[in-house]
Amino acid sequence: MSTPTVVALHSLGLDSGSFDAWAHAVSPRYRWDGEDLAGHGSRAGLRNATLATMARTVGDRISALDGVHLVGHSLGGAVAALAAAAAPPGAVRSLILIATPPQGFPSFAERAEPVAATGSMAPVVEPTLHRWFAPAEPAADTPSIRYCRARLTSLPPNTWITAWRSFAQFGGYAELGAALPPTLLISGAADQSTSPEQVGAIRPHVPRAVGHEIVADAGHMLIFDHADELATISCRFWQTTEEQQ
Repeated sequence: MSTPTVVALHSLGLDSGSFDAWAHAVSPRYRWDGEDLAGHGSRAGLRNATLATMARTVGDRISALDGVHLVGHSLGGAVAALAAAAAPPGAVRSLILIATPPQGFPSFAERAEPVAATGSMAPVVEPTLHRWFAPAEPAADTPSIRYCRARLTSLPPNTWITAWRSFAQFGGYAELGAALPPTLLISGAADQSTSPEQVGAIRPHVPRAVGHEIVADAGHMLIFDHADELATISCRFWQTTEEQQ
């Protein structure tokens, strides 16, 4: 039996390396395929960093594989949902949405404005780290905070502007939900960027949603500091999904 593949989509401003700890924790049971979204990492040169462009690129990757487990964190969750809904039957075996909002909000477009006004990422790096890692302070300078600071600092400003403005227009799950595969929601109990209540608002719109796991003492960047717990939760979900299929 072939090793199942996990395709993972990162948050706005980061890259596929943000999943390294989680990927290591589920190896060798699952083959991890981290994708850099348009405008990020190895795809930083792709300027049209809209959710639609990202979802099409992910769809192309999914079509080249044989039934994947799809994971999306934050903005990556919205992209994962769009890609899963558009995929042929059976192409996406399951979906995990982590710390992702139920829809776009006007405040998302507002996050683009300091960068649009200055042409620089400098005004948003520290406020973003504070939102992501609260209640911890970015001054703690942990490896995960250093990693995120470096990725944000090097992000093309146009990616930040385009992606946030596109995310603000995300229509949510009222129409997408019926087309999604078995779906698990995960959130951090202490997330000050996307609360468990916001993540939980997705569930009524997804008929095949199987549950909502809330990780204690975890913030928005739980993929770094709670990777082992995420591995336990995800492997249990994937195994159940595989047995039922």
